[in-house]
Amino acid sequence: MKKTLVLLVFCCLFLRINAQEYEGIAKGDTEISFNGMIFSMENFKMGNFFFSYGKYLSDKMLVGAAPGLTIAEDMTDLSCQFFFNYNFSASEPTFPYVRASYYQQSFNTEGASFLDFGFLQAGVGYKSFFNDKVSWDTSLTYGISMGSGGSGILMLNTGIAIKW
Repeated sequence: MKKTLVLLVFCCLFLRINAQEYEGIAKGDTEISFNGMIFSMENFKMGNFFFSYGKYLSDKMLVGAAPGLTIAEDMTDLSCQFFFNYNFSASEPTFPYVRASYYQQSFNTEGASFLDFGFLQAGVGYKSFFNDKVSWDTSLTYGISMGSGGSGILMLNTGIAIKW
């Protein structure tokens, strides 16, 4: 829990970054990002690292996909997210957004249902631009399992995003 709190404080330090020359987001802009999260419990540690690609359908709506790599103590697996973000600003260098996504935690189901590893997620995020192109992006999402297990997953992702 202490490590999670330290990570959260670290992410919040970037909330007040303001680009001096920020032109805003426009329809048709493209964004790539590199982000990840680390998960730790008593006997289990896991990390997810994503490379995402998104396209702005308007100045406030971003859709995209994020293939990822899941690394745990005893396995390495592929994961993937399909996401939709709605930004609350297109002209400010720092703004919040809401996010909806489908997250497939594992493609290696080993006899279990594929949906047992799939999650519908909703959450919030905060993006702050260093300059016109590069931003720090942090999001917190909660997902509900699509399978029969009915478990949930809470993810805090943070990383760098680049738009052009």
